[in-house]
Amino acid sequence: MAYYPPRYFGGCSSSEARNGMAAWQVEFFIIPRRALESSPSPIPAQMLDSVAWWAGVALPADYRARLGVAATPVPSSTPEVEAWGAADQNYVEVSSEAGRPVRVRARVDVRQPDAKFAAGLITFARAAGAALVRADGSAIEPTAGGFGQALRESPAWRHVQSGRPPIRDS
Repeated sequence: MAYYPPRYFGGCSSSEARNGMAAWQVEFFIIPRRALESSPSPIPAQMLDSVAWWAGVALPADYRARLGVAATPVPSSTPEVEAWGAADQNYVEVSSEAGRPVRVRARVDVRQPDAKFAAGLITFARAAGAALVRADGSAIEPTAGGFGQALRESPAWRHVQSGRPPIRDS
């Protein structure tokens, strides 16, 4: 019998449901501040997943080591994606096109907040000159306070705090 993590229903965006995100996860896109200057605010959900945010901006040369501080590298199903962590827990992925990183996405498990993962993600975003952008398009400065507030305001946080049993796919 296969296990499928609970999925968002109802108050979630279609991209969250489509991306198979667990109900207890908050999704962030790590986007260069330079790219945010010319983007609408909030950023529409369809842009978050489709724009090559890092195409004209280099990630720090040591980005793999920096992300490795937050989570353990894991095998990816495609060569265009590098991943750290477990997909239904704390997770980071770097998507590439033509061998160059173009998108960075993180998913944060709010069932048991992990200070090491949070600190690693915040430190990475700062080093990259980036902001954290929630799936609702809201940009958050990479600080402990801003990050914590973004988590507490999320549907995932409310889901976990409600004590409701997880929703399972059929």
